[in-house]
Amino acid sequence: MSSLDRNDINLIIGNEWDYFHHPAIGILGGILVMWKKDLASFEVIEHSSQLIMGTLNINVLGKWNIATVYGGKDAQTHRSLWQKLEGCMIGDEPGIIGGDFNYILSKEDKKGGKRFHFSNGSKDMKKFSMNNDFHDIGNARFSFIVNGRTSKWIIAENGFRQGCPLSPYLYIICSHLFSLAMAQRGQDLGIQVSHRAQKVSHLLFADDVLLLCQASKHLAVKLNNIVLDFCSWTGLKVNNAKSQILFNKGMNRVDILQVKKILKFKMLNTWGSKCLSLAGKDTLAKTSLLILPNFISTHTLVLKKVLHEVDKCCRKFIWHKRNGKKGMHYITLKNLCKSKAQEGLNFHSAVSRSSPLKARLTWRLIQNQNSLLHQVLITKYGDNLWKAKCRNGSSIAWNILNEGAEYLKPLLRWRVVNGRKIDVLNDIWLLDKQLNDWPVTADYAGLEGLNLSHFISENGCWDLEELQCFFHEDIITMVL
Repeated sequence: MSSLDRNDINLIIGNEWDYFHHPAIGILGGILVMWKKDLASFEVIEHSSQLIMGTLNINVLGKWNIATVYGGKDAQTHRSLWQKLEGCMIGDEPGIIGGDFNYILSKEDKKGGKRFHFSNGSKDMKKFSMNNDFHDIGNARFSFIVNGRTSKWIIAENGFRQGCPLSPYLYIICSHLFSLAMAQRGQDLGIQVSHRAQKVSHLLFADDVLLLCQASKHLAVKLNNIVLDFCSWTGLKVNNAKSQILFNKGMNRVDILQVKKILKFKMLNTWGSKCLSLAGKDTLAKTSLLILPNFISTHTLVLKKVLHEVDKCCRKFIWHKRNGKKGMHYITLKNLCKSKAQEGLNFHSAVSRSSPLKARLTWRLIQNQNSLLHQVLITKYGDNLWKAKCRNGSSIAWNILNEGAEYLKPLLRWRVVNGRKIDVLNDIWLLDKQLNDWPVTADYAGLEGLNLSHFISENGCWDLEELQCFFHEDIITMVL
């Protein structure tokens, strides 16, 4: 592009656009920057055959540093481009650099032609991006003018890759924009659990959005307008195939049809036993019914009666017939909980699973003695978790850890050092059982209440005379 005037711009894109043009040198090059007058203004700071650098002042979003690049082909000319950009891209304003750099950073961007080579120009480009915290996001759109006719728009697809560190920030920015739109325009939307409670209009989790409002035609129209505007701002689209709507049971059919027609969402197909096979019921019970009690049992004291009721509900869900009538329980819960290798369904009982989960927390507390929780609880309740008892006024956390210790105790064996905390009869320190569970091989009456330190001398060795007073010779042989 050697020369352009106002008439040319009006023919290309219209008179509502302003422009700045740096002419071509020879038969190649030339850079044209255009902006819409009523939305923004553009102040040129630097321009050359390789770039047009300026400040774009957007009415709503503030100032942005914008650079349009047409890079040279040799590395030396390209190096001067990065120097100019580095000098201009300063300050706290956000910046965007776009255009044709004549270099690529990875072989994935190479389409045909010669074999990809990571040249000095590519190295300089990568170094500039890293030093100035610029990231390649792509998605440019352009067209060609051939013999006076414009081609169709060509989208240079690139964008964020999965795992890109910028992706979470981009999602946060977009979701915050949606939250602001709901706060400003959706004040009538949302539900309240009580008159004094705050209204909840939407919940965001990763890329899923849960919208809450009263089911009426007026509010459905308002909600739909907010969603459509948000999509037009960000370029996102609602996936109607994956979007569903759930109504209250008390809704009448006319209102349901009106809201569905406005939002264009399908009714939520709630899972039930009517449309599921035995394998489907098993999967649903394990992933939905049993997950909640398993999670709550790890940090809350749940009555065993409640857990038994949960197991009962799961059994009914699996074996009852489609019409709600009782069905025969062909397999007991005990056999259901066996692994598939043992011809079970690898089912989980809420009652039997709560104790191992608490034992896991207790073991983590024992292993991490430098943790804040360990220091606080041991200071209040003592350092011997195995002999501690739940008493009135104990915290829920301590009671849960005590239950975990009761389950963990038969699975562990003490490693004897000084024996001061080891109960001779009630702790496991020899083989895999406590002495109380053994046949009569010792003077149990005399051992009642004794710690193992009674049989260890001051130099850390076993006191043979004391052992002979209480234990049989076979036991002494195993101890020594």
